[in-house]
Amino acid sequence: MNEENLRKAVEAFLLPERTKSLRKIAKEYGVPPTTVHDRANGRRPIPEANQGHQIFSKYQEQLLEGYLIFLAQKILP
Repeated sequence: MNEENLRKAVEAFLLPERTKSLRKIAKEYGVPPTTVHDRANGRRPIPEANQGHQIFSKYQEQLLEGYLIFLAQKILP
């Protein structure tokens, strides 16, 4: 699913002069109708909604990832 297509589908769904159903709009943009409905009603994307529950910051995740890759290359050449 493409975030840009989802944004366009939500915009099309929220148009006051809309003539297509939710399912037709979702199919046209290749996104799930429930996702279009949820986003149109204010639901945030999962990563954004769960941001407060993360243990590591993005920077810390990148550091840890780099370190683990470094270790893997040292152990398993």
